[in-house]
Amino acid sequence: MSKARIEPPIKWIMNSTVLITLIFNPSIADPFNSMKFWTLLVCASLISGYVLNKKQTLELKDKKFYKNLRIVIFSYLIFSLISSIYSYNPQISFLGENFRKNGLLTFIGLSVFFIAAVKHTSFENLNYIFKRILFVSALTSSYSILQISKKDFVNWSDPNSIISTLGNSNFAGSAMAIFAIVCFGQLFIKSVNQYYKLFNLLIFILLIYSIQKTNARQALIIIIIGIVTIFLIKIFLLSKKIGSITLLALSPITVLSILGMLQIGPLEKFLYKDTVSIRGYYWRAGIEMFRTHPWFGVGIDNYGKFFKEYREVGHPLKTGFGITSTNAHNIFIQNFATGGIFVGLLYIVIQIIVFYRALITIKNCRGDKQFKTLIILAAWLAFQIQSLISIDNIGLSIWGWLFGGVLVGLSLQINSKQETSYNKTNKSIVINWKYLLQSLSLLLASFVLILPLYIGERNTYLIAPISASPQKSDPHIRELFEKYSKSALNAKFISNDYKLIIISGLIDMGYKEEAQKKLLSILKTDRRNLDVLALLCALEEKSGNYSEAIKYRKEIARFDPWNAQNYLGLAQLYKFTNDPQNMKLMAIKILSFASSDAIAEVAKKEFL
Repeated sequence: MSKARIEPPIKWIMNSTVLITLIFNPSIADPFNSMKFWTLLVCASLISGYVLNKKQTLELKDKKFYKNLRIVIFSYLIFSLISSIYSYNPQISFLGENFRKNGLLTFIGLSVFFIAAVKHTSFENLNYIFKRILFVSALTSSYSILQISKKDFVNWSDPNSIISTLGNSNFAGSAMAIFAIVCFGQLFIKSVNQYYKLFNLLIFILLIYSIQKTNARQALIIIIIGIVTIFLIKIFLLSKKIGSITLLALSPITVLSILGMLQIGPLEKFLYKDTVSIRGYYWRAGIEMFRTHPWFGVGIDNYGKFFKEYREVGHPLKTGFGITSTNAHNIFIQNFATGGIFVGLLYIVIQIIVFYRALITIKNCRGDKQFKTLIILAAWLAFQIQSLISIDNIGLSIWGWLFGGVLVGLSLQINSKQETSYNKTNKSIVINWKYLLQSLSLLLASFVLILPLYIGERNTYLIAPISASPQKSDPHIRELFEKYSKSALNAKFISNDYKLIIISGLIDMGYKEEAQKKLLSILKTDRRNLDVLALLCALEEKSGNYSEAIKYRKEIARFDPWNAQNYLGLAQLYKFTNDPQNMKLMAIKILSFASSDAIAEVAKKEFL
């Protein structure tokens, strides 16, 4: 590949993106999402100086476009901020749902990467971008091979799942599929030497093998779509007539594939997975949340707090009454459901802008520049396709936002008179101390936030094996538990999910009164927390305080109206309190929507 001087901004952007994808820490409660979230904050803080700096010289029309683009991004974040402030749980909105981390701070970080890529991408540094993608492809696929061969150096809870560095087989499969598209595309770049092409081919084969082992069918589908996209646009550029004929020929296959994924037609057995129908419940619940909260949604990343209230009755009957979801599994629906109309529409506008600017670049470039842009577009489209049935996983989404910024940045290079704002004569960087200090200030703020979060996660991780120990009466065991639980509970910003893990440990260790006090404290600010309500109910039932237990079960029914198990528990409590009328009403309620479930037979036998 041609050698060109790579300026520091693109190095920081690409190396940070690679780090976010690869990093994990198995010695904290959430090994993947938390580490990627914290790394995103740190890297975005460092990169922010490049975002704040002045843009290189552009044509007047491009200056106007760049200004308008920043307004769109800023508006998206401002409306997300408003939604977060007025959300049910602002802490979740800012920091993100546990084991998701898709809060406002995450999207601010992703937006920093997007704008930084827009400002500092050029055709000259595309080769460097491709090399970084090849590097992360090699590492993610190699780690997958270790997991496939049972040689993983980490003892994960599910050793049979191929999760690579993403923490989930679907995320791992999708990320490697996007990388595979880029590796495949580079095989056809004329300026690439044969040894580099050979290495790309080798990594491509490793990626395909790893993806196949993840059983992530969506990953195989987006690889096919990405590769077809590359060839289809290439054919269109050569001949619109042949391209139209090819597109027409592919249309029936495309329609049959879509129908197959929806459990219709001859390709059903190859493409349909039961999870598709389950995702339908997530999507419809999200749409219902948006319908009832159209302006600002239920709050950024607060989907999980409302899911059971808005889900259809078919979901618990199909999956189980205790199963929930914390995400709509469709990024577009998630934006509308949790952020409202403005957040949802602005997210769509951002994607439209990226796609339009990519087409402008492809139309106005020739040769390798055109084909390299096409490769990035295919990878970006692959991300968008998987986002229709998936969530914003940080290690994966960082690439979607990065590719979007790269595509827009390339479009600004077409008419740009000056490629970078750096001093090219002596290869030194002109340091703007104002922006450097701002960047360092954000970095310091990130560490102030991250440190207590780490303390909470680390101590929560240490508590789990202690509370499960059979030697709970051992003074040393109890001393360790008290030490770690106190440190975790006193950590600022610790999520209620982690508090519940610690409280469950308190119950197991025999500290029931303390556990109850902490549960009631959580309930004051998190009345929709079904896990808290369930634990309080269990404690009251064991103590024989049936009237209090009934109160908590009624609250559960309010936020989880299709939970037959809860109604069965209520019927039992009414029986204990000599209330046959309400007991029978609960049994009738169960039969009204769960007559085919085994719980209905229990209800008929015991309460009717």
